[in-house]
Amino acid sequence: MTRALPTGKFPMLFRRRCVTWLKSVVFPLATLVMVPALPAAAHSEAAAITQPEVDFSQTLEAYYQALEDKDWAKANKLSAQLSSGGRDNPVLGSFGKWLRSAVEAGQGRTAAAEALLNAQAGTDPAPPELQQPALPAFLIIGREDLAARLLDRLASRSPDMVRELPPEWVMPIIRWRDGPQREREDRIITLSELGYLGERGDWFAKEAVGILLARGAEARAVGLLRYIDDPSTVEDMLVQRRYERLWPALAAQAGPALSKSRDSSVRAAEAARAEDPDNSERLSDLVSAYRDARRLDAALVLKGVLPADAASMTKVDENTGWAINDLALALYDAGRGDEGDALFHALNSAVPANSWRVSMFINRVEKLVQNGKFAAALPLIAVAEKEPRNAFADQLLRRLRYCATMKVGQTEAAARLRPAMLEHTKDAPGATIEGLLCAGETDEAEKIALSQIDDESFQSDFVRNLQKEPLTASDASVWGGWSALRSRPAIAAAFHRLGRDLPAEYLPPPFK
Repeated sequence: MTRALPTGKFPMLFRRRCVTWLKSVVFPLATLVMVPALPAAAHSEAAAITQPEVDFSQTLEAYYQALEDKDWAKANKLSAQLSSGGRDNPVLGSFGKWLRSAVEAGQGRTAAAEALLNAQAGTDPAPPELQQPALPAFLIIGREDLAARLLDRLASRSPDMVRELPPEWVMPIIRWRDGPQREREDRIITLSELGYLGERGDWFAKEAVGILLARGAEARAVGLLRYIDDPSTVEDMLVQRRYERLWPALAAQAGPALSKSRDSSVRAAEAARAEDPDNSERLSDLVSAYRDARRLDAALVLKGVLPADAASMTKVDENTGWAINDLALALYDAGRGDEGDALFHALNSAVPANSWRVSMFINRVEKLVQNGKFAAALPLIAVAEKEPRNAFADQLLRRLRYCATMKVGQTEAAARLRPAMLEHTKDAPGATIEGLLCAGETDEAEKIALSQIDDESFQSDFVRNLQKEPLTASDASVWGGWSALRSRPAIAAAFHRLGRDLPAEYLPPPFK
């Protein structure tokens, strides 16, 4: 299943998510720390004051907007407003310094920014909750280095708070690779050992496990396995040789056919949704968990709580969109592909243009191509190409267009598409290989696979796509995984060096 989000630095949605999250965690505290700065006579009236929270919210969003607009004078003024009363209240004064440091850094005055940050070190009276707003501020101005320093500081001072930070703040820091590699790896380990992302953090814990194994810290790696129960992630670790030392522990934890992992994943998703039944993200997770557990009946029951037609889908959010996407895939799994395509069509037709729906467009086309409906897929590819998207999504669409064009017999048109697909191999090597395999170009596909084999992220896809039997998240497709490459001696040797076929006792059970 494709999740190919478009590029775009920090759109309005990011800023509003920041403020929405801060409103529930930070603003109540900010309102409380404002109270001591009030004149003594006003203290008795403080409880009746509700406006500061509203102003705080609006002013902070305006501050983030000013940073994005590079309107430094306005950002500085807003940071002063947010910390008004700081002369009498050191907590608010400290809060203002964090925000002003981003203004200084945005103007290239790194020394001044670091002076403000260093002044806070060890003596900062502001609680960690009031330091959080500086994280997205540093990200908006493109100073991941300063955001990383603040995240490390917060992790050491307030691990419980950091455990709950939104991924929109943390993942850009984790993906940032311009800093020291050892520090980045240490950060991943620290956050994983804190249980960051909780039940949704399997893939993150997996990355930390890989780092610890490479360092020879096997005992610490084993300690992180408790955060990994997602069946697809467990399968991936059981076929990748880099995790070989953990195969016995993983197998014992997962059970036959990964039954323990599948059940654990479902229980966690059910409990999370029961705790917050109106949360669309929890609903999306539950549909996905049922699919991965092969419990299609349970997944399809949730169709009753989701928008069912285009008219009711016009206002769905991203997580509801993913729930509908997964439900459409469950219909395909159940042999009801026409219903699944109709659901995709309703979703893609109804949702207004936004930053996330390109993945649903691609997934619809994927299923049509995988089921041999090439003529039906081609016009939909043209529609998807009008969506905002990143380089990865572009290459997925090139591969789909090349494959479908070849399969409908338009060989000359396909030949014209081929150079652009090959030129962008680096954007999605696996997709390029699949496009070539679809056209029967096994030699060229092998050449590209072997040229990418030293890339660690490609190695995982390489081993997974060469599996003899499809795994949990694998879709039967027109290119049949990469089975055409398995007989090639060089490919077979690389596969044996990097991984193995998943043993039969761990293969996914049939859908039910």
